[in-house]
Amino acid sequence: MRISLIGAGRVAHHLAHALSQYHQIMQIYSRSFEPAQTLAAQVGATAAAKISEINPEIDLVIIAVSDQAIASIIAETHQHLADVLIVHTSGSTDIEVLAKTHARAGVFYPLQTFSLDREIPWSDTPLFVEAKSEVDLVLLSQLANQLSSRVYQYTSAQRLSLHLA
Repeated sequence: MRISLIGAGRVAHHLAHALSQYHQIMQIYSRSFEPAQTLAAQVGATAAAKISEINPEIDLVIIAVSDQAIASIIAETHQHLADVLIVHTSGSTDIEVLAKTHARAGVFYPLQTFSLDREIPWSDTPLFVEAKSEVDLVLLSQLANQLSSRVYQYTSAQRLSLHLA
């Protein structure tokens, strides 16, 4: 699978490294270009200076940014990446934030506290997936199962309840 990430913080860092063991990380975009360059170099990807530079010939875009930035990111990406599955990694953000604008929307939420100086025990990390289509839900479940033995299909309401607990 060809994957690009939007964000170069803690969540994006750990996901990029974990997923690069199984898939091709194509591009990393971040508001600040330097962190995108650093992460891209670590996982064999290229850094994108603008969202519009993300190659639409990919299979998945993972938005790993603050909850408040997700809506503006999808507004900026959805036309350029109309046929691409786009997911966010938030526990508290409803899938509809993406789905009201983008048809192929999903969630890939790792229930984990992320720190740059601590390795993530992916095989034991609960991963929660959700998608607007059954085909995309299967794809996200397969991706999650490559990382973890604890994969769950939760709705946005269930995930929010879990996140708040």
